[in-house]
Amino acid sequence: MFEDKLTILDNLVKQGDFDTLNVTLAEYEGSAALASLVNYYRGLLAERGLGREVDVKEAINLYQNAVSINNFPLAAYRLAKIYEDGSVRQEDLNRSYSFLLLAANEELPEAMNDLGAIYLSGRGSIK
Repeated sequence: MFEDKLTILDNLVKQGDFDTLNVTLAEYEGSAALASLVNYYRGLLAERGLGREVDVKEAINLYQNAVSINNFPLAAYRLAKIYEDGSVRQEDLNRSYSFLLLAANEELPEAMNDLGAIYLSGRGSIK
């Protein structure tokens, strides 16, 4: 069920049908099993300004909720990218690495690739 819903929402984003995406997310909001999925896609809308204004702080909060619910790897990966791109402060880089490692541990291919690149380049220390 979860994977089917993920595919539906992903297709709506790819098609740029944000009105239907918002309606579908509203339908899914009542389900505890889909809470991390709803938070992730609401965060994606906020981060990228898809059909609305960009609000990175809101996106971070929504992604963190998705991660705290069930370590949702897509949300952890987006957090890693936001922290990596948002600042060069060591604190943000450490956050980025932590979320990237979480996503890689959940076998998200993009995160595993990025983690491998970090290991090979010697950037930062990953614990």
